[in-house]
Amino acid sequence: VWLRLLVGMMVLIALRESSNLTADEPAQNGEQAASLERLKKSAAAYAITLDGDHSSPLHLFASPVLRFSDPVSSVPDGALFLWTSGERPQAAAAFWSNTARRAWVEFQSLSLQPLAAARSRQVEWRPRTAGLTFQPVPKSPVPERTASPRLAQLRAIMRSFTASISDDKVGRQELRMLSQPVYRYHDEGHDIVDGAIFVFARSTNPELIVLIEAKAVESELRWHY
Repeated sequence: VWLRLLVGMMVLIALRESSNLTADEPAQNGEQAASLERLKKSAAAYAITLDGDHSSPLHLFASPVLRFSDPVSSVPDGALFLWTSGERPQAAAAFWSNTARRAWVEFQSLSLQPLAAARSRQVEWRPRTAGLTFQPVPKSPVPERTASPRLAQLRAIMRSFTASISDDKVGRQELRMLSQPVYRYHDEGHDIVDGAIFVFARSTNPELIVLIEAKAVESELRWHY
């Protein structure tokens, strides 16, 4: 009898613990889903245009290319979004709220032209110069003919890069390169055979973006960053 009671109690405890776990998981998933919707709404509020051309706003990817957090900066959840022209990225923005419930947005031009970002028809960000100046990757191999071996080349190129940031409170911190590109593209209209965005991060918080593209310059296909 005692054995049966003991087994019954153990089963009851196990069921209660299992019930608690399955009750918590939907709550966490619900919070993450609600947070994602808020982040998407924040990004969708901005219309970004090339060089003041309000008739043709850039295309916003509805889903972020990266979700991130950062305990050092008290960021529980954030997202990195891209705006593109064709397939080529032209602007990036990170949106997040900190533990004090203050909302933040951080823009970065990835364009070769001036940009303007407006919310509720009010311009909030207008870099007057190009966000990028491409340079050839020194001693890089000729880009391969197909996508898979080109990805191996991209990763090999990225291994030559390092990045760090300096903070008044904690000093210099080495950044970690995320092993996979957050976005990969090609764009015949811009003569880009292959392109990728890699991110250096603190925790998973993007601090530095590197674009690498295989494109023809004077009829030679080369890697540029």
